[in-house]
Amino acid sequence: MSREETPTLELRNVYRSFKQGSQTLEVLRGINLNIEKGEIVALIGPSGSGKSTFLRCLNCMEDPTGGQIIFNGVDIADMKVDINIHRRHMGMVFQHFNLFSNKTVIQNIMLAPVYVQCQELRKAKRKNAITGFTNIFRGKENKKQLIPDIMKAFHKLEEENDIIVIEGAGSPAEINLKKDDIVNMGLAKMVDAPVLLVGDIDRGGVFASLYGTVKLLEPEEQERIR
Repeated sequence: MSREETPTLELRNVYRSFKQGSQTLEVLRGINLNIEKGEIVALIGPSGSGKSTFLRCLNCMEDPTGGQIIFNGVDIADMKVDINIHRRHMGMVFQHFNLFSNKTVIQNIMLAPVYVQCQELRKAKRKNAITGFTNIFRGKENKKQLIPDIMKAFHKLEEENDIIVIEGAGSPAEINLKKDDIVNMGLAKMVDAPVLLVGDIDRGGVFASLYGTVKLLEPEEQERIR
């Protein structure tokens, strides 16, 4: 896609604020961003900097307080738009599990395809059949075993969606965790994604924190930051 064409996703002066008693907390302030079809962007920053709020705004799980979110030429932040139609072309992987505690694992997995794609329950169950689970998340030595599955899931998302925005977990510069990192810079390297480093301007020391984060990164990691 050439730069003159309309980007797949465009944020125009997006704001998101929350009321806290008599005060207003401004989490997103005048965000402007273009993401083109096929582009991969990693969103990385310390906890509380607004990454999750930003991602939830992209498909209007959080309605922005102001601004426009243009997806394939449609302002999906417009309350008149049927957002569920456009969500069928967006994939989202949450940082936390977000499972329904009153449903089984297979019921949680089946919920989205049954509801969104209106699949028959029996077909969805066959498609998503689970034969067994092994907890390979325990222990640092097991994290690298997840890489083939991570890349398989990523390529599937790449095939089914026009854009992919990845939310990191915590700081990308935790020295004791970098060796086994598969969610921050580690994942950005695997999928060759540029990185947006974000911070909360209302928190004290945000510029020092961001500067320190960049300085703790390897030179090739620093080059990924927009």
